[in-house]
Amino acid sequence: MAKYFSPEIETASRDYLHAIQSARLIKTVKRCYENIPFYKAKFDEIGLKPEDIHSIDDISKLPFTVKQDLRDHYPFGLFAVPRDELVRVHASSGTTGKQTVVGYTRGDIDRWSECVARALTAAGTTPSDYIHVSYGYGLFTGGMGIHYGAEKLGATAIPVSSGNTKRQVQILQDFGSNVLCCTPSYALFIAETLKEMNVDPAELPLRIGIFGAEPWSENMRTQLENLKPLPDGEYGELVFTCIGKEALPLLRYRTRDISAITHEKCACGRTLVKMLRPKGRSDDMLIIRGVNVFPAQVEHVILSLGMDPNYQIIVDRANNLDIMTVCIEMSDHMFSDSVKQIEAKEKEICGAMQSVLGVSAKVRLVEPHSLPRYEGKASRVIDNRKI
Repeated sequence: MAKYFSPEIETASRDYLHAIQSARLIKTVKRCYENIPFYKAKFDEIGLKPEDIHSIDDISKLPFTVKQDLRDHYPFGLFAVPRDELVRVHASSGTTGKQTVVGYTRGDIDRWSECVARALTAAGTTPSDYIHVSYGYGLFTGGMGIHYGAEKLGATAIPVSSGNTKRQVQILQDFGSNVLCCTPSYALFIAETLKEMNVDPAELPLRIGIFGAEPWSENMRTQLENLKPLPDGEYGELVFTCIGKEALPLLRYRTRDISAITHEKCACGRTLVKMLRPKGRSDDMLIIRGVNVFPAQVEHVILSLGMDPNYQIIVDRANNLDIMTVCIEMSDHMFSDSVKQIEAKEKEICGAMQSVLGVSAKVRLVEPHSLPRYEGKASRVIDNRKI
């Protein structure tokens, strides 16, 4: 079994990594300033020039980038390369229906594949493995990263995508997959389905599970008091700069994920910076079956359909799957409608939620004035999951 995919970089000294990162940061900052008007304006506003950045030690001089900046320059306003250099575009849903668009050059795809191949190797995957990819395929990044990383490694990718769990079990049995990639909650749901189908898990050749895209631990809401770098191991908001990205080289992008990093050498020999398990979010985002969902998205759907803006989101977990229920108050006029009319409206809202959120939700229309009222900021979400 290969211990490393790229040992020359995975076990490099911190000084060597510092030099590489500094050189790439300098190049990235120059490219952003010269090719993206948004960054040039931000630099000029604070009197910063590309030549003021000499190493990654100067990264705190750079302005932050936030998700709203990508939406404000939708769809291609933050790209640093001509569109004919793009080989792929991905997007995720936005709070008001606008996509957050990310472009990739051939070099971007190659580096992405390289990073995933390293991760797969670190998990014990080898070129002879069959990798069952149950992340969704589509406009959002989903399973494509794992897919191309598997091919880079020389393994066999099985692009099953998400859904139809009984079919997933059948493919696991028939294809002899020995690596499963999906969200942790979906892995548990597959396990439940195995029991329902009277399939002994021990009969499957699976030996590795690579799970992600949703929290594994209890959610934590954190109010950040400053935006300064933290010492190793101390939790704060994860901010990253894409020093190896050609199409969309974001500077100091605020992820809103609460995590910590450490530069200590791993027992496996890898010297790259390591991120500790995320503890939650600094905003109100929910992760439902691996899909990012914002209450503002839900509110947008409700208002766009002419409903009253009094609603509540309830998230539960049943059979190891997230279930989101949206309770919406009816108007006095609607409350007098027939049951058939109310059910039709619930179905209409469900369809709109699925279209905008990219994930299904149950919708319940409730009596007028039955949901809680708040004097301050409304508490729209009740998350009953125990993760």
